[in-house]
Amino acid sequence: MLAGLYQDQIRNADKKAKAVKVSEGRSQRLDKPKLSQYHLEAHRKATPYLYTLYSTLVDNPFVGFYNPILESQIPPKAARDAIRELDGINIRLMDRNIANSLELGLGQIQWQFFIEKWKTILFVLNTPQPREPETKPLMLALSDMCKRYDYPNTWASLPPREPAETHRVNKIKTE
Repeated sequence: MLAGLYQDQIRNADKKAKAVKVSEGRSQRLDKPKLSQYHLEAHRKATPYLYTLYSTLVDNPFVGFYNPILESQIPPKAARDAIRELDGINIRLMDRNIANSLELGLGQIQWQFFIEKWKTILFVLNTPQPREPETKPLMLALSDMCKRYDYPNTWASLPPREPAETHRVNKIKTE
């Protein structure tokens, strides 16, 4: 899987490409490349697969996406297929990024991060009386993650939805 095979390369490339300035106590990337049209198209294609993973968690919050121990933790075929599709999208994005001299991880869908955020949010929502003070910071963290990785803001909703608008686009070759 891409998750294990390329994560170190992606992390190293991202570290090298970050130039950080500090203003008003917040770090900001100075050289953050913009997403290209092929990134946006990949995000559109990925949305139904993210939706499938989210729905799987709603149906079974104890599903083991990484290393299921019990039979009841094995993800259903639809979720396994969604992960395979997302990993395939990420491989194609990495290839295109290399061809365009961009960061390896630019625009890649870190579905594992979504799983972890959704698990926490769903746990809180499934408590007897969830209140906004408990859920709001979790939803903000999901929104912040989408901003940090230039994911569609519609992915910060529950469930994730199709991108309705274009986000930062860079016009470079897309073939």
